[in-house]
Amino acid sequence: SSIQAVSKTGKKSRASALINIGRIYWKQGNYPKALEHYFNALKINEEINNKSGISRCLNNIGLVYFNQGDYAKALEQYFRSLKIREGLGDKKAIAGSLNNIGEVYLEQGNYPKALQQYSRALKINKEAGNKSWEAINLNNIGLIYYRQGDYNNALNTYLKALEIRNQIGDKQGIALSSISLGFVNIKLKKFSEAKKYFEEALIFSKQIGYKEAIKFGYRGLASLDSATGKWQSAFEHHKQYFVYRDSLINEENTKKSVQSEMNFAFDKKEHAAKLEQEKKDVIVREDKQQQKIIIGAVSTGLFLVLILAVVILRSLRQNQKKNKIITEQKAIVEKQKELVEHQKELVEEQQKEVLDSIRYAKRIQTALITSEKYIEKNLNRLLNN
Repeated sequence: SSIQAVSKTGKKSRASALINIGRIYWKQGNYPKALEHYFNALKINEEINNKSGISRCLNNIGLVYFNQGDYAKALEQYFRSLKIREGLGDKKAIAGSLNNIGEVYLEQGNYPKALQQYSRALKINKEAGNKSWEAINLNNIGLIYYRQGDYNNALNTYLKALEIRNQIGDKQGIALSSISLGFVNIKLKKFSEAKKYFEEALIFSKQIGYKEAIKFGYRGLASLDSATGKWQSAFEHHKQYFVYRDSLINEENTKKSVQSEMNFAFDKKEHAAKLEQEKKDVIVREDKQQQKIIIGAVSTGLFLVLILAVVILRSLRQNQKKNKIITEQKAIVEKQKELVEHQKELVEEQQKEVLDSIRYAKRIQTALITSEKYIEKNLNRLLNN
């Protein structure tokens, strides 16, 4: 059992490593490679029945399908992951799955279902005191209201998200919520409020170098200027928007180029590692084959020894049986011999008695004859006188 435990731990670590590699490929936008590693990790986790690992793999596979725009497959994986997480009672993970499902429905324009999933996630994160995710859920719910044209509910929801992000000091979150509030205030024709939020967003974004938020901050100001008829200012803000947009595009291209080189190096290294692993696997297989041959030979030898032992044991038992019969027959013969001897003695004794009787009778007869002769002789003497 200890060997099995070590083997299970090793497989679990390998699956975790595969997930991490897959995540790198996912971030690089190399979705086929990401899926390959996630599915390999999923197979290992299924072999060792690691429920948490299985749900994690399914969730990551869903993310890849979502990024590829395959929403049906994304939902399938997300729901499979959610079911396992509900079985495990992992509230944090459940909320994460619900948020991902809500994101798919949002992209599909299915706002009622998206709102349902985000609301469920919000409730769980609120109960768990997970402020960061609570704010994310609120911002997503605000976006649904915004797209549905329900700007008042969108405003209130964005304000709640901003309040939480101010409490926890999430500057990126503050910038994003502020931009959202800027756009919703334009829709509500609260232009001064909109300007305030866009400018605040730019301040926080520049402090942390968050170019994505800076880009949208200038776009927001350009939209505000267009709505209020400030065309020169709108043009200047659009120029800034394009500067940051192009900068991000260049960075993305540079990043992709670097990532491509890194992928090549990584693939090369991974290929070398795979070859090394294959060599090790061949050695392991050969060792196992050799062990099988040895075990087979030993088993055959033991089997032959067992058969020989059975034959010897059987022979011994047969000999013991024969010896027993001989001993018994010998005892019977000895007994019969004793009986014959005894009978012989009886016969001899009887013969002796008969002979003794004959001799005795002969003696008597002799004695009688002698007496008669004596009498006859004496009578003759008398008669002659």
